[in-house]
Amino acid sequence: MNLVAESDHWKSHHRLRHRVSTRAFNWLSRRRVIRHRPGEQFRIKRHAVAIADLPAAFDGMTIAHLSDLHVGNILRPDHLPAIVDAVNEVGADLIANTGDILDHSNRYLPPAVEALSQLEAPLGVYHVLGNHDYRDDARVVRDAFGEAGLNLLVNTHAPLRHNGGALAVAGIDWAGHPVNIRRLVRHTCEPIEPVDLRILLAHHPHALDTAVSYDVDLVLAGHTHGGQVVIRKNRGGRESLGLGNMRWRYPQGHYVRRRTHLHVTNGVGGSFPLRFRCPAEISVLELRAR
Repeated sequence: MNLVAESDHWKSHHRLRHRVSTRAFNWLSRRRVIRHRPGEQFRIKRHAVAIADLPAAFDGMTIAHLSDLHVGNILRPDHLPAIVDAVNEVGADLIANTGDILDHSNRYLPPAVEALSQLEAPLGVYHVLGNHDYRDDARVVRDAFGEAGLNLLVNTHAPLRHNGGALAVAGIDWAGHPVNIRRLVRHTCEPIEPVDLRILLAHHPHALDTAVSYDVDLVLAGHTHGGQVVIRKNRGGRESLGLGNMRWRYPQGHYVRRRTHLHVTNGVGGSFPLRFRCPAEISVLELRAR
């Protein structure tokens, strides 16, 4: 069930914006900024997520959260092995990739798929697509994932077991409009049988607003890149303040609505070659009983 309809005009508009935000900025900065690519410098950021009534089977379960690679002119294919090695070295029980694998073109799809095929976790590696994965031809992306045997969740879920407990990892296709997000979350989460833990992968963090109605325990999202430019960091109970706050309700970090948790990662790459007080990251979440 794909509710995203893209026109040639829409694609042309974003291609032009992409050229301005990457190539023009690189030229104006005399290539000084683009040297500091997120693909070359990233951190492993660990988070503890205390979930109410979490069964003992999942206490201590770890998830490596990867997002927003944007493989292209900024984060190049030769950056991918170091990223894959870093994720695998974490030794997480499950790996989640929340989209924007490609930046602009399917030209970089083969090396991206090859790299993602090297990710390993006992419970598996699961992917969803983001808006940039639609910039060229998302059908080609989906076919490539299928041929490589990668777990691409397109408005469906995977039932799993961990330490005797039952969980479901669900994933929705890219949707940016609130109506589409609500429909996809409903379509994906309603069929899930009762389980001990529900995890939803969504590129857009606003999926949280609907996920709370479907007993989702944890939503993992990207899309925002943390805003890439942060003026005030999250300290003393104050939320961070930066470019991300201008566009998204949940620009970075951890949020809770009712009993549903949301983690929004800064992501590893970016379509704009600048980060300020918002480092590229691979997130590692450890679930804890509360």
